[in-house]
Amino acid sequence: MNTNAITVIYSDGHPLAKTLESMDHTYLYEDNFDFTRLRKNSFIIDLTILNDSEKEAWLQEVTARYPVISDTSCNWGEYLQTRFDKNKLVGQIAASFYSPQAKVEVHLHDDHKDLAPLIESFLAPFSLTPFYVSQVGHGFTYPRTLSTLVNEAYFALEDGLASKEDMDQAMNFGVNYPHGLFAWAKKVGLNPILMLLQSLYQQTGDPRYRQAPLLKLENIE
Repeated sequence: MNTNAITVIYSDGHPLAKTLESMDHTYLYEDNFDFTRLRKNSFIIDLTILNDSEKEAWLQEVTARYPVISDTSCNWGEYLQTRFDKNKLVGQIAASFYSPQAKVEVHLHDDHKDLAPLIESFLAPFSLTPFYVSQVGHGFTYPRTLSTLVNEAYFALEDGLASKEDMDQAMNFGVNYPHGLFAWAKKVGLNPILMLLQSLYQQTGDPRYRQAPLLKLENIE
């Protein structure tokens, strides 16, 4: 597979967006994306933050033209894996969620393990390193776990358990978290968290993934 012509397509709200703006061969995602701008034989790293139906439709467009590694932090990656040929959607990455350890979960199909150096070279300018996983699941492991914890923190806030500051301090010193959950959510951004929770709730119906009303309200403000 030709990996010499790497092209990145990203959402404006992606945490890597500001750095990507100044890099070569990166393009901001937009409706009716103009693929004629891209180089021939491009290899796409897709860093769009889209809901499940939008992401599937977008990948249908992209994979019809180029092989792709897609950021599915907010999506049901396991399902998407079944929807696309392994030589089209060659891997998935969880780069939409800030990590205090500067690690990014990465899944590559068995036939494409040779793409690991490409992933590593792409992440290096952001001071990020890959953590390779055998399954993508639904929202990978870290994004799914963090989103659930943040959601519960907002439910606790609604119940008047304590202030944000007190709960963050409790998580810092009580369980040795690197950040309190409200501070952590702020670093990630509420939109990716809400998008993943919505995807999980729609697909599982499990009430633990129902978005806390206060979490949704804060994202609107």
